This record gives sequence, C-alpha cells and structure tokens, in this order.
Amino acid sequence: EFLLGVDIDNRLILPVKYNLYKTYVSIDSIALANKIKFDIIDNYSDSRYAKILENPQVILNNDERTPEQRYKSLYKSFREAKYFEVISMCEKEILALEGEDIIPKFELLKTLATARLYGIKSFKKGLSYILLNYPNSKEGQEAEKILKDVIPTMENPNFTNLSEGSSFKTIFPFSSSDSNLIHDFKSYLGKFIDKETILELTLSEDIYDINTTFVVIHGLKSINGAIGLVELLGLQEDEILAKSHFAISANNYRTLQIHKNLEMYLEKINNKK
Repeated sequence: EFLLGVDIDNRLILPVKYNLYKTYVSIDSIALANKIKFDIIDNYSDSRYAKILENPQVILNNDERTPEQRYKSLYKSFREAKYFEVISMCEKEILALEGEDIIPKFELLKTLATARLYGIKSFKKGLSYILLNYPNSKEGQEAEKILKDVIPTMENPNFTNLSEGSSFKTIFPFSSSDSNLIHDFKSYLGKFIDKETILELTLSEDIYDINTTFVVIHGLKSINGAIGLVELLGLQEDEILAKSHFAISANNYRTLQIHKNLEMYLEKINNKK
C-alpha cells in the first residue's frame, strides 16, 4: 500500500498491485482484494496477471497437482532434454505462482534449460537475475556460488589441441526439425554399434541449440579413430557415408556445448587439415 502511494517505476505498479491482491486474499480482506482484482482486469487487460485473475485454471491447463509435483514433473522433462517444454512451462508456473516460495526453483530450472539451448551467456544472465531477485533463497545462494566458483572455469571459449585427450566422439549434425530422419539414423547406427565388441561405444542424441541436434557416438580412444569410425564399423549405407560428421575430444565437446561455437571448431578442423 505504501509503494502505491509513492513515485515508483511504472513497471513495478502492476506486480505491486498483484501481490497486494494476494496479500488481501491471504488475510481474508475480500472486498479490498476484489477492488484490486477488477482494477487489474479493467486497466491492464492485456497483461498475464489479468489473464490469471480472470481464469487461473486456464493458465495451468486445469492441472490439479501441487506446485512441488509440477516442479518434479518439469525436472524429469529437463533430465529427458525436453528443454523447450521446460522453458515454456516454467514461465507459466512462475507467472501463475507469483509470490510463492517455490518460484526460485522454477527460475533456476528455467535458467538451466535455457543454458542448454543458448550457452554460457544465457546461463550467466539467468543466474544474475535469480541472485538479484531472490538473494535470500536457497536458489539465490546457489546462483551466487555458481557465478563465483563455476562460471570462471567455463569462460574460456578456446579449444585445446585436437588430438589431446583420452576420450573422443564422432558427431553427426542434423536439423532439429528432422526428427524422423534422426530416429532412423540412430537406429541404423545402433545396429552396427551393438555388433562392435572390441570398443565400448555408446550412442546418444544431444541438443546443440534451438536449430541443431547431434547424433553422437561416444567411446573412441583417439581423434583418428573418431574420424575413421564410419570405415571402422564397415558402414555401407550411402546416406550414412554421405552424412557430414566430425570428430572431437570430450573436453572440446564440453567447450562446444558451453559456448555454442560450432563454426569456430569447424574452422579449427579445416585449418588443421
């Protein structure tokens, strides 16, 4: 109430009113709550706050689970690399649960998912936002620790020597929209990998960014082995042989995923050739 009586930034007025509405509801001041509610609906009709007040069930798609249960479900989706879904649903939860103690958990999960798609710059931006807005929460303290202790170890975008390392990967890039092609490609490769008994190879589908998905073969012991993997497996399928691919060490792959600098790595490969 005090904030609404002083000169504050215009962008803060609507969140202040919404939180005041929730406060009135929590202390059973229904008349005052309704006054604020209809003020938001009438004067900020295009805002998501107004949409929540008009029909909160639509915002959550009639989801009757508790916030904790919804968080666990989204965390499971995160572990399954469904980053687009996680970001979208976290945004809805953050808005619908405005003012609740669990909000920082959704903010951190959203930040982690965003980082997987857009790299370290987005990661730092999200962590800084959490630290600024939820400094006393567990997630705010965790964000501060990551910014202080972890981010500095990730800042260097440069790649190490191409042949340096004990573990290497063969990467096949695809457009993320080609889901059927990716599935068929993985199935075909999987048959040959299962037959390979000398090397302990594994196969994964890794999201690189919003447009690109990698099919990755893990477990190679040298850069030359990763480069010559197609020949090693005895692959004869024209589509496989013609598919562009490149080799990379585990350490350089980590750098690639953190900084999303694929062009920089491919240029390094070409210069080496």
